[in-house]
Amino acid sequence: KKGRPYVFFEAMTRHNVPLNAGMGALYFEIGNEKISLYARAAGDYLYNNDTETSGWQQNTGYRKSFDNAVQANNRTALGDILFKWAISPKDYLAVLAYGKGSLNKSKSNGKGSLDNNGGKRDYTLWASSRDRSKVYTASLYYKHEFDTQQTFETKIDYNFNKNWNSGTQQELYPDWLYDDFYKFDNRRSSGQINLDYAQAWGLHSLNAGSITSYQDDHIDRVSSGQPVFHYTSWSEYLYAAFTSRVGKLMYMGSLGAEGIWLKAGTAAHHYFVPIVSASATYAFSDNHSINLMYQHGNKKPSTEMLNPYNTSTDSLVITRGNPYLRPSKIHRTDLSYTFNKKGFYLTPMVGYIQNRDMHNPYGHTEDGIYISSYHNSGRYHEYILQASLQYAWKWGYAFASAGHDVRMFEHQPKRKAFFCNIGLQMQYKKFMLYANCNYLNYGYSAVSRTKQRTPGYSLLQATYYFTPNLYVSAALEYLTGVVRYDTHTYSGTYQSLSSVTQRDKNLRPWLLVRYTFRKNIKRKIKLDNVIQSREEGISIK
Repeated sequence: KKGRPYVFFEAMTRHNVPLNAGMGALYFEIGNEKISLYARAAGDYLYNNDTETSGWQQNTGYRKSFDNAVQANNRTALGDILFKWAISPKDYLAVLAYGKGSLNKSKSNGKGSLDNNGGKRDYTLWASSRDRSKVYTASLYYKHEFDTQQTFETKIDYNFNKNWNSGTQQELYPDWLYDDFYKFDNRRSSGQINLDYAQAWGLHSLNAGSITSYQDDHIDRVSSGQPVFHYTSWSEYLYAAFTSRVGKLMYMGSLGAEGIWLKAGTAAHHYFVPIVSASATYAFSDNHSINLMYQHGNKKPSTEMLNPYNTSTDSLVITRGNPYLRPSKIHRTDLSYTFNKKGFYLTPMVGYIQNRDMHNPYGHTEDGIYISSYHNSGRYHEYILQASLQYAWKWGYAFASAGHDVRMFEHQPKRKAFFCNIGLQMQYKKFMLYANCNYLNYGYSAVSRTKQRTPGYSLLQATYYFTPNLYVSAALEYLTGVVRYDTHTYSGTYQSLSSVTQRDKNLRPWLLVRYTFRKNIKRKIKLDNVIQSREEGISIK
């Protein structure tokens, strides 16, 4: 108390009415210019979230229809402690300990019919799944300031997590019972070391550094007694970036190289990939400017895509990954123009994306069973035409954007989509109003098309600030009603249609309360909360 420490406390909670989804969090920090301790505890839940699914599957010799009701329950809890220390006026140290646990459960009941070689039989269905994960992280951060324009930073992270995943499905026919079950016991270790040097002088700045990453996964399907699938990944990324301004031209260039060593089961790959990004903005005047951006990078396959073991309980579908997948290579170029005057902004944009060795889903049929997996396709092209509009005034701003998207998978016809987003934000004294709605009519993969029958999300939110430290928000989500979409899958002789109605994504209010307290702000340590866990856990589905 005599030391007049900096004190920060914040509490927030948000819940749907009636109860369906919610979250809560507590934040705390105490310290001074030399040392500080920050802590966080948070959690969220999803309660009896209802989804209805109906449709059909067909292949050579059969057609199967289904009508299911799925209910999901999820919960997550996390906490972290961050210690910050100003060792000297030019040296800072931070240490983080983080933990997270999650449990996702679902169950479904339904019915349908199977027409097999002219004999139609009705059936009833019951299924469930359970996914539980724990993540633990330890991180170390160090920063040295040579002077106000020159710094060096180091971050070291280590993560360990466990995952237990299981699923079962039963289909009861008049003359037989289909009963399938799987259970996984998985674990992951991963780490990363980041080194970054930054220097600025005048209108110029330079960054250079490296990122070393490691990942080690063990996927164990204990229900079948198969050997553990072992995946390891090492990568080393070296980079340098330069930013500058000459007259009306502002530009940035970044050049790097990444070495990747992958081993998935018996499949081993080794790559060196260039990583390039560049952008330039030229301001013709205060009202007109043009921007050109280019990026070239790569994307490694996820564990889900590599896992060779079946994660489906469907009697007619096997879903498994492909351990022989290679990283994909992505090129993107965007050209945009901006006009602004008196709070009015208009920005049309054209973009082009090329993906080589893209990770595409694909499938084939074996003995009447559809095998769903992934492969590296040839080349994928995407063209984007978009325009955004914003108008700002004294009490707020309104915005809108819309675009047309053309996707070209190799050896397939063009796939076209339209998307839009509109909204506004206004504030008057202690009141704030926010509204937003977005819509995408079609989404595509190499073997499927999803038709969005309703907007994906909409929100109307009103906030009142009782004091600068306390506010309450009330909102209505999904103003446009229940979210509905249809997914049509087509691959060889196999086809399926799944119509999904997300009943709980309907007109639903929620209430949020947030309280913040700060004291002796001038005594706060200069170091922000610079480290956090990067690990979300293993996902095999």
